[in-house]
Amino acid sequence: MYKRQLSTLHEAWQEAAAGRGQLVLVQGRPGVGKTRLVEVFAEHVGSPAHPPLFARARDGEGVPAFWMWAQVLRKLSGPDVERGDLGSIVASVPELQHLVPGVETGDEIAELTPEQGRFLFFDAVHQLLARRAREYPLMLVLDDLQWAGEPSLRLLEHLVYEITHDPILLVATVREEPRESSEVFGRTLSLLRQRPCSRTVGLAGFTRGEVATLLEQLIGQPPPSDLTSELVARTGGIPLFVREAVRILAERGELAHPERIARHGI
Repeated sequence: MYKRQLSTLHEAWQEAAAGRGQLVLVQGRPGVGKTRLVEVFAEHVGSPAHPPLFARARDGEGVPAFWMWAQVLRKLSGPDVERGDLGSIVASVPELQHLVPGVETGDEIAELTPEQGRFLFFDAVHQLLARRAREYPLMLVLDDLQWAGEPSLRLLEHLVYEITHDPILLVATVREEPRESSEVFGRTLSLLRQRPCSRTVGLAGFTRGEVATLLEQLIGQPPPSDLTSELVARTGGIPLFVREAVRILAERGELAHPERIARHGI
């Protein structure tokens, strides 16, 4: 499942590792396996010494500006990052000063307009990531990008323009939902897709054949055609729903007699 998508991610990683920064947008419906795909890929290319940096956007009220990037900065605040670097970054954007605790900002930052502060912050984040990437290729995973606020989206736009010659791979998961996305997010998505370093990986549900293969692995024989058809119809092929339906059938002991399920329905 998803061999082609994993192959695209590996190609992007090879490009990034060669010093040509890349962005991959992983899109699909809720439950289709976007996050799991990226986790599996990260296990292949990451290492305990140099793990990918994961951050997740949040939906709802009260989420601070730059929340997604605050998670990245916290993970970069280990002993191998100079505290002064982080202090300069955090000092330039007041919203970050409680989100990245334990960093001394000092008084060295001159009085800046909000626009100047944000631009310097964007540039400083890029420089910090680029310095880390010169030690080893860097992978950032931004999960549920559709929920990111405008400040976080603007920073992502900036980075995608700037990482052209950096060994950095950005991977963002994007949930496709029936409701319309915000105008800000739609604009960002359009800009990101236009960049030469950007590629999109689309995920769909399991095909009927893939559902049949999954059932065969569980019951040790080809499943009845009607059972496969009903599972696909009821779940839409969404992997999360297929696996949950199969789990329930297994717990009930019904997979021991799949022909009965086919006759009487799930």
